[in-house]
Amino acid sequence: PDLPLGRDPIQEARFETTVGGRKSVSLPDGSRVELNTRTAIKAVLSAGSRKVWIERGEAFFDVETDAGREFVVVAGRRSVTVVGTKFSVRRSGEELVVAVLEGRVRVDQTASGASDRSATLIPGDVAVASDRTMLVTSGTVDAVQAQLAWRGGMLVFGDTTLAEAAEQFNRYNRKQLVIANDGAAGTRIGGSFQARNVEAFARLLRDAYGLKVEVGEKEIVVRA
Repeated sequence: PDLPLGRDPIQEARFETTVGGRKSVSLPDGSRVELNTRTAIKAVLSAGSRKVWIERGEAFFDVETDAGREFVVVAGRRSVTVVGTKFSVRRSGEELVVAVLEGRVRVDQTASGASDRSATLIPGDVAVASDRTMLVTSGTVDAVQAQLAWRGGMLVFGDTTLAEAAEQFNRYNRKQLVIANDGAAGTRIGGSFQARNVEAFARLLRDAYGLKVEVGEKEIVVRA
């Protein structure tokens, strides 16, 4: 659904998705927002400002250029400011991950008392911020595209530990992957997988990696 237009110069709406859900919404300024699994945002647009709050989850932003109005995404203690660009923001508690696909964004510390209050990101950059620290890594646009595979319902792993892969799958499925021991947790995984088909992934772990898999009603236990 699109953000409703009305006579009030201040336009406000809230959008959310459940576990495994995705949603694409249009804002009145022409920007588009894609919400990932279990995400909630609030958007407020006026004649002089554009602001979105991420309450939880992850969203991809395709921001329409408007030199007179910055587009600000607020997530916990950090804000991300742009004029026109494509980027994603993921919030998990007070941890924030920002990945830039096009243009430039500025990540600011909104709370006082931090020495690293601001960083400017360019395409391929990924910033991970938590509380008063922020780490920026420079990579490739292709790597950012892989991180955004969720927009097509996929997860892409490249030499990823099973522990990390399971954490990603558990964001999209009510049936949770439980990695029972270190031998399984350290197994390296690569490839593209359907985010909501955790049972097919579990079969692969059994058939291709030789891991022991026990499928229950609410969880799938994997061990070496």
